[in-house]
Amino acid sequence: MKILAKTIAGNEFIYSASSAHKVNAKNAEKIASCLNQVGFLLKGDEIWHVYDVDKYDDASIYAETQSFYFTKSGSLRRRSASY
Repeated sequence: MKILAKTIAGNEFIYSASSAHKVNAKNAEKIASCLNQVGFLLKGDEIWHVYDVDKYDDASIYAETQSFYFTKSGSLRRRSASY
């Protein structure tokens, strides 16, 4: 599963699992670029980065409930479940 998660620039091997969002594999880099360009939910030197995780990773649990996607008109949207 491809996800986007927040990380510190230069330390991409460490990321925030709770910020994980599921994304379409073919649009992952484009979505990350858009989010980084506008600074969506970022603080300081954080960036959005693409990761490939499996079902045993903690991030996959968060990614199942929140996602980024492009609409048919080309708009970038965020879907999030509220409990």
